[in-house]
Amino acid sequence: MKIFVALAVVAASLALPSAAAHAAVAPVRVVADSDFDTDEAKVAVAECPEGQVVFGMGGRVNNGGGQVALTGIFPGPLLGSVVVSGRALAGETAPWSVTAVAVCHAPGDLEPERLASDPGQFVAEDDCPDGKVLYGVGFRIPDADGDEFVRAVVPSDDLSHLTVRADGPGVDPGNLVAQGICAHPILRFERTEAPPTAFNEVSPKDAVAGQPETLNVDMGSGMFGAGAEVVGAQGVLIDALVPTPNLKGAYGRAQKASATTSLALTADDEDDWQLLVYGDYEGEWC
Repeated sequence: MKIFVALAVVAASLALPSAAAHAAVAPVRVVADSDFDTDEAKVAVAECPEGQVVFGMGGRVNNGGGQVALTGIFPGPLLGSVVVSGRALAGETAPWSVTAVAVCHAPGDLEPERLASDPGQFVAEDDCPDGKVLYGVGFRIPDADGDEFVRAVVPSDDLSHLTVRADGPGVDPGNLVAQGICAHPILRFERTEAPPTAFNEVSPKDAVAGQPETLNVDMGSGMFGAGAEVVGAQGVLIDALVPTPNLKGAYGRAQKASATTSLALTADDEDDWQLLVYGDYEGEWC
């Protein structure tokens, strides 16, 4: 009987999914804001606690009103922080700010690393190394001058590939980089999706992608990143991609560029559009 039990335990262990070891503690969400004023460019940096590194990231514009574009959500040096940048479009005069969100955790043997694509113009994309998946998604427009924006930051359904799309009248060649965090998966990972927003001319639009529908018991998990894409009208910019405060959802927002900005030529008030929002879910942490 002892031999049978021992064999049963071995067989059960072989049937378990392969996963890297990890500490039985929850990820930490850290938030930082830039100054709230009328400066044309802003940066916010959310720093992880000592002993932890960035696994997930997000950013948003505050009080942008369609006149401010996110120009970057990307990991800082040595994965110690998340940097979020934004720039006012030509014609913006109201005060605004950006918020950076970092989802931090001890690296353990998950071996997190930065994903940075080759520079592109309207499209930039890259794959995680073999055996690793996306935890956080983002992008960077290194030399933004106020007339370009992103309209898609999309992780693939298996979280292995990231695609970023830019738009606007002044998108320069080689000025768009897809940025992310790749690491070994733990027991469960999944891209979730929010119900599509209405397809009409209303602006802004937002949505939250929640946890997997098949999740019955939460043994410790988190939403590490938010992706989104605009479908339809031109002149629509994404200005918020953040894991929610409880890390149970991924929030995305987009809006048509204001008619007072330099992007007015690409915006059409008669065109319909919708927003699709994706969540980057990772679990179990306990």
